[in-house]
Amino acid sequence: MKIVSIGSGTGGNPSLSRAAVTLQNEGIDIELFSYTSEDVDGDERSFQQMLKHVKDADLILLVLHGGVPYFKKFPRLREHIEQTESPVFVHSEILEESLELRPYFRLPDKEYELVDRFIQLGGETNSRGLILWACNHIAKMDVETIEPVRPRIEGIYHPDHPDILDLEDHLARMDPDRPKAGILFWQGQWLTGDLKAIDALIRGLEDKGMEVLAIFTQSAPNPITGAVGVKNVIERYFMDQCNSLIEILVLNMGFSQLSLSSPGDGTTKEITYNFFDALDVPVLQAMTTYYSYEQWQEDIQGIGTMELSSNVVWPEYDGQIITVPIATTETSGDQGSREAVPI
Repeated sequence: MKIVSIGSGTGGNPSLSRAAVTLQNEGIDIELFSYTSEDVDGDERSFQQMLKHVKDADLILLVLHGGVPYFKKFPRLREHIEQTESPVFVHSEILEESLELRPYFRLPDKEYELVDRFIQLGGETNSRGLILWACNHIAKMDVETIEPVRPRIEGIYHPDHPDILDLEDHLARMDPDRPKAGILFWQGQWLTGDLKAIDALIRGLEDKGMEVLAIFTQSAPNPITGAVGVKNVIERYFMDQCNSLIEILVLNMGFSQLSLSSPGDGTTKEITYNFFDALDVPVLQAMTTYYSYEQWQEDIQGIGTMELSSNVVWPEYDGQIITVPIATTETSGDQGSREAVPI
């Protein structure tokens, strides 16, 4: 069973890589080749290697966080996708794109919806379920399949207090005389354990004399995952009625959270409500560059074109104060696993 996984604006899928390794160790014949648009857009050799694997893959998975325009070489990839007889599953945060590309999956709606649940719910258990489904349904292997499971979709995170889940308990442990900083970061980072950069950010703020309330979440309300959206998360964790519980917010989520939290079809003429304004505190935009540390040191700009769009241009529409990269992206392991490593 050969699977090609391509992420765009997602930073890769370490849960899928770990699940593949685990299943290989259990004796299941599975090959996984993982790529990101950030890598193949900037490296033609890597792109050609990816196309070679796409040609004879049994299943192709493509997750587009920023939509098709964010993946510059997608039109060329699409030419090859149209020639393959294998199912190609495309999940885009832009619903119209998912619907347009649905025919490439070439399997019934029941299977499409199952794969969609596995991918949207995420995590290693659902990644395992996705691979087992592919082995059973596509490769006709005699393996036992599992149903999707819903992980925690939002919550409080602190490396020293993993068992404290209640907001009141976290506030009770904090020194009331110290200023409080809020952090918002992707639920996917928490789910995959890609937390080195978040840990360093928490430690850095605490070293400066602040208490830290770090929250992981997803951007938009989602009935599949149970996400309530950034707006509701801010009201739930960072506000007490109309009063802010924090003095500053560090946002480690790219793109325009105002747009993502309330996606539409582009026809509305209403002015978007900026729920960040209700906090009445500075909102700093942090970012992770897709460069490695060596590339980041050598490049005078420090971030690539894609990060410039997702972590500078789009957040400026929301009124965020743009800062600097706090982490680089490093690749390791046979599966090409990627993680954010603090600078």
